[in-house]
Amino acid sequence: MLPAKSRTPLPLGGLLAIGLAATLIFIAVAFWALCAISTGTLWFWEGRPDGKISVFLTSAEYLDFVRSSVTFGGAVALGATLLLAFRRQQTNDRLRFLAEQNLTHERTKESSRLSELADQRTVEMERELRSRFAAVSAQLGHEKSAVRLAGIYALGALADEWHAFGRDDERQVCIDVLCAYVRLPYDPDSERAQLEGEREVRLTAIKVVRDHLRANANENANWRSCAIDFSGTTFDGGDLSGIVIDGGVISFAGSKFVRNDFSLAEAVLSDGSLDFAGARMADGSLNLHGFRQTGGTVSFNGFVLLSGSLRMTHMKVSKGIFDCSELTQEAGLINFASSAFVKSTLLFDSAVLAGGRLLFQRTRFNNTEINFYDTMLRGVSARFFGCNFKKSKFSFEDAQFESGRVTFLNSTFNNSDLSFESAVFNGAHLEIKRSPHHSGMFLFQSASFNSGQVNLDSSSRQGGTIEFEGASVQLGVLRMDGAEYNPAAPLTSV
Repeated sequence: MLPAKSRTPLPLGGLLAIGLAATLIFIAVAFWALCAISTGTLWFWEGRPDGKISVFLTSAEYLDFVRSSVTFGGAVALGATLLLAFRRQQTNDRLRFLAEQNLTHERTKESSRLSELADQRTVEMERELRSRFAAVSAQLGHEKSAVRLAGIYALGALADEWHAFGRDDERQVCIDVLCAYVRLPYDPDSERAQLEGEREVRLTAIKVVRDHLRANANENANWRSCAIDFSGTTFDGGDLSGIVIDGGVISFAGSKFVRNDFSLAEAVLSDGSLDFAGARMADGSLNLHGFRQTGGTVSFNGFVLLSGSLRMTHMKVSKGIFDCSELTQEAGLINFASSAFVKSTLLFDSAVLAGGRLLFQRTRFNNTEINFYDTMLRGVSARFFGCNFKKSKFSFEDAQFESGRVTFLNSTFNNSDLSFESAVFNGAHLEIKRSPHHSGMFLFQSASFNSGQVNLDSSSRQGGTIEFEGASVQLGVLRMDGAEYNPAAPLTSV
């Protein structure tokens, strides 16, 4: 059986010719019929009621015939026109479809070509950046400080280019290398530090980090969410003032601050962490003046202050944790003057305060927990002058007061608790002078007074409780000279 041949639709010109020919033929036949009838050469036999036969049409029948002929001719012409329009539409649709297919094909080819070019450029760009990274890394090991300085700046710029390239993992590698250079063994008194400009190179590396962390750093040069690892570094100065930490981590864990001023003044921590755990300071100062914390954690856990100062003045800590647990203070100054803690936690748990001064002057605590749990106070002078405690809890629970002096002077307690529960006094002086207490509790439950002095002179209470239940007095002095207590405030004595 032969296969059926595919039918190819007639072209538009052929259809037009056929339609025109059919119309002309119809018109010619109709014209011929009309002429024949009018001259009597064409007979139409039709029966009549009287039984006679007529070969001529009446005028009415003639008009009906003409009307029918014209209508039929018009219908044929209209059908031909509609068919022509339909075929024209089909043709246009087909041409449009073919044009769109061709355009789509061309676009696909162009897109594929551009994609190949982009992939090629990506490979070339990545190859170039890696080549530059190798060259910059070599610069950091150069013997001349000028070359190392150029390498520091080039490494910072390269990190930004990796970020613009969409490879933040490679940006972090550049930052890690920059920090690793600062972490290299360093002796401020060495010949290299003095003669070869090493200190200047290190301070420049810290400056590059600072500039990328400041609030005015552009989006492409923003390292706020990156990890900055300065752990185990020896610092003899440095400036990170005004930086912003937003989800990132800056670690100074185990570092040494040996001289000069290291500044984090006006820095902002909104999320993430700032870590000084296990760091040591032998001289100089660590400056956090104006520091702002709105979340995250600041850790001085295990920090050792041998001399120098921690300047934490005019800070504002809100909804954050400021952790000084297990801190050791041998000398020097820790200064929280004019700072504010709001809905936060300040921890000095298990700290050893063996000397120097701990100063809270005009410091405000609002809805905050201050814990000196199990703290050893031996030789330190801790002063709380003009402080304001509102809806806060201050605890020296299980603390040991061996020597030195702890003074609350002109401080106000509003609906706040001050607890010395199970604390042991072995020679230290605790003074709470001219410090009104509105509601809240003073607790000395199970405290042991073995020596030293506890002085509540000139303090006043309105409401709340002062309790000594279970406390024991072996030696020492417990004074309340001039203290005033509202009758509504229960007083439970030893």
